[in-house]
Amino acid sequence: MWQTVGGGMNYEVRDLYEDTIANKLYVVGGFAYAGDSIVNQIATWDGNTWNNVGHGTGDTSCVYACDPLLSVIRYQNNIYASGYVRMMGGNQSIKNLAKWDGVSWSGLGNPNVDVRLFVANDSLFATGVFDTINNQYVQPITKWNGTVFEAFGAPLPFVSNLNSVLTCTYYHNQYYFSGKFSFPGGKKEIMRWDGSQWLPLGNGILGNNAWAGSVVEYNNLLYVGGLFSQNDGNTGNNIMTWDGTTWRDAFPGVDFSSFGIRYLKVYKNKLYISAIFTMAGYPGFHYLGVYDGTNFCAFGGSDITQQEDLSIALAGFRDTIYIANNRTFFGDSIKFIGKWMGGDSVDACLTIIQNVNELSANNADIKISPNPATNEIKIESKMQNAEIEIRDVLGQMVYSTKAIAASFTIDVSMLSKGVYFISLQNGKQTINKKLVKE
Repeated sequence: MWQTVGGGMNYEVRDLYEDTIANKLYVVGGFAYAGDSIVNQIATWDGNTWNNVGHGTGDTSCVYACDPLLSVIRYQNNIYASGYVRMMGGNQSIKNLAKWDGVSWSGLGNPNVDVRLFVANDSLFATGVFDTINNQYVQPITKWNGTVFEAFGAPLPFVSNLNSVLTCTYYHNQYYFSGKFSFPGGKKEIMRWDGSQWLPLGNGILGNNAWAGSVVEYNNLLYVGGLFSQNDGNTGNNIMTWDGTTWRDAFPGVDFSSFGIRYLKVYKNKLYISAIFTMAGYPGFHYLGVYDGTNFCAFGGSDITQQEDLSIALAGFRDTIYIANNRTFFGDSIKFIGKWMGGDSVDACLTIIQNVNELSANNADIKISPNPATNEIKIESKMQNAEIEIRDVLGQMVYSTKAIAASFTIDVSMLSKGVYFISLQNGKQTINKKLVKE
C-alpha cells in the first residue's frame, strides 16, 4: 500500500535524493508548498515533517506550477540544485544552478538553460542542453573543479542540433554520457570518454527518434534505458545492457516496447525500473519493476494500474521506498509523492537468464538454424557427448536430450511462441544460445 508523504506537494515533483550524511530526503520540483509549509521548489523530509532549504528559490510570487528545479544532489559538504529557476533564496542574480552551504545559496555561473547534476567517480558533473556558463560558450558536459564548472574532455563530436546530454555515470574506469545526440557515422545517443577521446558504444542506439535518458551500473553491467526499438536494429526495446563490448536485451521475457523507460534506480542491491511492460505468462500491463539479479518482478501492489501512475523519480530513505510524479497519481490519492507502507508488493515474477553471450568464443562451436524457428531446428556442435536442455524465460526446462552426433535435429513445433535458451554441457564446458520460436 502506498501513502502520501506529509500531506504531499501542491504541484509536480521532479527529483528525489537521499542524503545519507544529513539523514534527510531532498525533494525538488515545481511546487510551492510541501504539506502546509511554503518551501519554494525544494524541501527536505526528515521522516516526520517538511522543512525548507534556505527558503528555496524565494520566489514568493509563485504559489502553484512554479518554474521547476530538476535535480538535487550532495557533493562533499554542499547541496547542489539545478533547473529552470530565475532566483535562489530570493537572489535574482542566481539562475538555474546553485549551491547550498547550509547557510545561504550561491550562484554557479548561471547556465542559460536546462541543467542536470550527477556525481560519478567522486566528481560532480553538470550536463543538459545549455551552451553558456558565466556568459561564455561551453559544451553541455562540464565538471566542477572546486570553483567553477568547466568543459570536460575534448570538444564534443556531435553532428546533431539536438545536443541534449541527460545522464552521466562511471563504468569500467571510463565516464559514460547519454541523451539525444549523434556521433559521426550515425552512432547515436551514448558515448564514453576513455581519458583521451570520445568513443561510441558499438553501433550506438539506433533509430531516428531514439534517446537514452537513464543509465546505471548494476551487477557489473551497464543498464541503459530510454526510447528505442528492436525494429531499428537494437537488441532490446527501450532497455539494454552493455558489458564493455556487446549490447544485449536486458530482460528476455519482459516486453518494454509500449513506452519509454522513465528511470532506472539502484537501491539496496536491487534495480528499480519505471516503465510500462508486460511479462511472459502474466496478463495485463505493469508499471514498476524490480530486479534482484535473478528475478524480475512487478512491484507496488494493486495501486499501480495505469500509465498515469508511472513515477518519474524513486529513492530509498530509512529503508522505505519513495516515489514521485509530475501529477497526482493512484487515482489522485497520492499528492505527487508517496511512500511504500508495506503489504503484498510483488505482483508477478520471472527468472531472468542473462548469461547468454551470443558473441563469445565458445559459441563459435555451435550453430542453430533456422533461428527464429517454427517446426524444427538443426544443431551443429563440436562439443562431444553433450547434455542438451531447452528452458523458457521462467527458467523451466521444456526439453532435454543427449547429443550423440555432431549434427542433429530437434522438433520444436510443440513449443509456444517466444524466447527460449538452449544449453549444451559436457562437464567441462557450457555453451548457451538463445532461440526464438515463431
